[in-house]
Amino acid sequence: MRTVMKATIDTEAGSAAIQDGTMSQILGKVLADLKPEAAYFYPENGKRTMFMVFDLDESRRLPAITEALYTKLRADISFAPAMNVDDVRAGLAAIKR
Repeated sequence: MRTVMKATIDTEAGSAAIQDGTMSQILGKVLADLKPEAAYFYPENGKRTMFMVFDLDESRRLPAITEALYTKLRADISFAPAMNVDDVRAGLAAIKR
């Protein structure tokens, strides 16, 4: 299922991870594991934030995906199912039937 993940990184933990070099390692592992179709990084409310769209084939993957973000970066993380335009069109067509 196409899934959106938003992670907002704690400022102090993020700064420490940048200084000790672990930020790029953590993000590199997340990107390698998820193989997102899109990934964006931006400041939101003064905090480092990332937004990724990826295929979540099994919900049991969530702990492995999030653990370093929680423990090393003290991130606030949210997930939501998502559709692209083709998915929306197909869903709307199914309603008409």
